[in-house]
Amino acid sequence: MKFLLTVVTCISLPLVQSYVTWIGAIPPDKQIPWLKKLTGDICESPTLSDAMIQAVPEVMKGWTTAKYHSAENAVAVERLVKRLVDESEAGNIKANPHTADYNWLLEGWARSGEGVFAAERCEQILRQMQARYEDGDQNVQPNLSSFKVVIMAWRQSHTDYSATRAQRILEWMMELYKQGKNDQALPDSDCFDIVLQSWARNRLPDAPTRAEKLLGVMEKMHQETNSPKLRPRTLSFNAVLSAWAKSKDPDAWKRSLDILSFMDKLYTIEKNDRVAPDLITYHIVLGALARDTSSPKSVATTADSIIRTIQKKSAAGELSWKPDTILFNYAIGLWAKSTTTGAFRKARSILDRQLNLFHDGFVECRPDVVGF
Repeated sequence: MKFLLTVVTCISLPLVQSYVTWIGAIPPDKQIPWLKKLTGDICESPTLSDAMIQAVPEVMKGWTTAKYHSAENAVAVERLVKRLVDESEAGNIKANPHTADYNWLLEGWARSGEGVFAAERCEQILRQMQARYEDGDQNVQPNLSSFKVVIMAWRQSHTDYSATRAQRILEWMMELYKQGKNDQALPDSDCFDIVLQSWARNRLPDAPTRAEKLLGVMEKMHQETNSPKLRPRTLSFNAVLSAWAKSKDPDAWKRSLDILSFMDKLYTIEKNDRVAPDLITYHIVLGALARDTSSPKSVATTADSIIRTIQKKSAAGELSWKPDTILFNYAIGLWAKSTTTGAFRKARSILDRQLNLFHDGFVECRPDVVGF
């Protein structure tokens, strides 16, 4: 029996590696059955050979990166991790699971589509990893990827408290790092941006202010650590703008303009090109103006002014992007909704400028049926 097991292992390992390297070589409908066979061979083996132990991470990767994702994938990875734990507890130190193994497990749950349950399970695993690390197990120290996956899992849970739970993980990271309990827990811009985007999707009344405060925390931590990976960027500001754009606060559009002005100041005066307003920035701000119903003339005039500024900067070569149809449609639409005298002429003026740009080669702003 021992000889047979060795033979099977020697044959299976190359197949595992070739599968993971060329995952597209196996039809999607056959990937899961193939992974089930490999997982069964490993988990049902009374002892694990060195080759089997080396194969486990490859099989985990196969489950996590398979085309079809479900809880079944995550449960299979849990079986593999448990098998490594059992083997190591039986005396085989080569089978000790490491951070990378648990990260595959976290990834499996994060991609499972199980919503809150998946996020809760990810957080539970992460906290167990940190507890074991603090107890002296250096093999399972959570790293940046570990924390980031859990934050992502909460963002994807799509509940009213997703952003709150995601931010809780982020705050825990900062606490662990500051207290010296985990030197790999220092967040980066991605961690903050994931949470900021969670607040941007949240409908709670205080979501915009909480997003703004978090952006301030991000900047403060960047200054304290001097980490280049923690600097706020355009994506960070866009998330805050999105939160305000979706707000029911009657002054939300004014706050959006304040943030846009601040971004422009950082970029033009302080030469911080990481926060340069981009096309998405202006889409969000003009969208916020379009949602306002209390002061139609004021928002239409403001939108018109923004379009003129964009055209001026574009003509001077100051933009890395080109104005598009959506921007002009927003501005035209705002004048169309306005009941003020001369609104038609204002809207037509914007359309004429749009046509001129299009004829000058700016195909991105081609007028469409909405503008006309």
